[in-house]
Amino acid sequence: MPETADALVKRIHVEGTTPEYVDFVVEAPPDLPETFREYLDHNELDRLKRLTDSSAVDDVYDIGRVPVRYDGGWEIAWDKLED
Repeated sequence: MPETADALVKRIHVEGTTPEYVDFVVEAPPDLPETFREYLDHNELDRLKRLTDSSAVDDVYDIGRVPVRYDGGWEIAWDKLED
């Protein structure tokens, strides 16, 4: 079963006016990577803003905590966001 955790946006890299990728920091167990990079488009960034609680103190770029899962690498757990 894949490991799950929460991640916070560390940085959104933008080329021109288009987001290229997002760097995340994961509240991970010590044996797993603490960071990962996800390539997202404007629609996916808007979806993260809409589906996460951006009113929290630790939000960045209006994106709150993001559920992620590790299955050979970290990825956004979109299904958990939709619940």
